[in-house]
Amino acid sequence: MIISDRRFKFALSLFLLAFTAHGQNWNLSDAPNFAWESMAGSQDGQKLVAASISDNNSNLGLIFASTNSGQNWFPTSAPSNVWYAVASSADGSRLVAGGDGDDGSGNGPICLSTNGGSTWVTSSAPITSWQAVVSSTNGQILAAAVYGGGLYVSTNFGTAWNLATNAPAPEIWYGLAISGDGSKIYATYDSGIYVSTNKGTTWNLPATTSGYNWQPVACSQNGQTVFAGNNAGGIFYSTNNGNVWNLNTNADGSVNWQCLAASTNGNTLIAGAGSASSVYVSANAGNNWRVQYDGGIPNGANWTCAYASANGETLAAGIYGGAIYYSVPVPVPSLSIQTTNNHAIISWPAYASNAGYILQTIGALSPSANWTNITTGITLIGTNNVYTNSLIARSAFFRMAHP
Repeated sequence: MIISDRRFKFALSLFLLAFTAHGQNWNLSDAPNFAWESMAGSQDGQKLVAASISDNNSNLGLIFASTNSGQNWFPTSAPSNVWYAVASSADGSRLVAGGDGDDGSGNGPICLSTNGGSTWVTSSAPITSWQAVVSSTNGQILAAAVYGGGLYVSTNFGTAWNLATNAPAPEIWYGLAISGDGSKIYATYDSGIYVSTNKGTTWNLPATTSGYNWQPVACSQNGQTVFAGNNAGGIFYSTNNGNVWNLNTNADGSVNWQCLAASTNGNTLIAGAGSASSVYVSANAGNNWRVQYDGGIPNGANWTCAYASANGETLAAGIYGGAIYYSVPVPVPSLSIQTTNNHAIISWPAYASNAGYILQTIGALSPSANWTNITTGITLIGTNNVYTNSLIARSAFFRMAHP
């Protein structure tokens, strides 16, 4: 966009360029510092639910809910337990949670809620050590994994549960993912990824997943595109229902991946790493990843749970023994410019700074141009940042950039 003032028509050409890149504006929620283990929510990004195994005083964990995209949290009526897993229907009304018992010794239930966590009932599932649960969009098809046990599936909203007879058991299961209609289910364990394409009736182990200690897994709503992380530092992907897996070479290969979540189309991904690491976000199905430490979220934490809305605009992530952070859509900031008394007055919304955007300038454009960050001389006037530039130079280029 070219902006000029007729008074400087022959002496000055002033250019204004706007540039944006994928980034998130992260905020600290009011959730307590608990040992967060699992997170889920409605597809519209409004209703979130998070499960914990304990608070920071060694008390049993609780299940919390949020009705405003993760900004504020409140405890649900679920009983205190060592809660390792929670899942939600697409509208956020039906919830399923699995635990490890009130003493962590493997006597945990699967509990169900049909009203967003206001009330819970204990299902008929075995009392054992539940590690992961997932739900179809309508909540009818549920899958659950036992740590050191087997895989279970319910096709009637959790009323009855059946053990998957051709999946290995006992086994150290870690993560689950499910398609929207519940037909495709993916289960990670310490030696591979099992795949079912018929609601858990039969399972198979693709050869390309053997030899890794798999942990988190997430898939698109149609179940065709799948992502899985392992503790050796890799994120793998499949675009053919889990038949063939390939290493995503653009993901950080030096971290221990703990959690993954995906938008319904699989384009937006959020991944959390443990052992004093970070949260990473991709806006193009894993082709590029961006670490989130510069957007209001701490680096160097043990990230154990993550959530992505259907459109990928609302994200959340939880720390083991720490807080929950949330990210909601931020309008792309625009620059405006006026000229007065031989000065250019450039302004843009103040929220852009909190979202990580930086005003940059350069005197001339070229393929190898190095833009300069403007960090001084910026004043806040009302709800806008304002920067004044002298119109001495023949040309000047400005842009909003997101690292």
